[in-house]
Amino acid sequence: MLYTVTTVTDQRLIIRCQDNGQGISPERIDKIVDPFCNISIEYGAIGLGLSIAYNIVHQHFKVTVKCSSELN
Repeated sequence: MLYTVTTVTDQRLIIRCQDNGQGISPERIDKIVDPFCNISIEYGAIGLGLSIAYNIVHQHFKVTVKCSSELN
């Protein structure tokens, strides 16, 4: 299940997303937007989704993307 909360402050739009996945280890968190990075290969994903999404929003909107995760 995915929960999304958006907040607007001054000139910022903050979007926070949370899911009920297993989490990502601190060693891998900085690599999740790298092309072909795949944290879990169970579902046949090739690891391009976050990379494409990051590049679109970063190039067009000059945004900062931050991610945090907790295992389990």
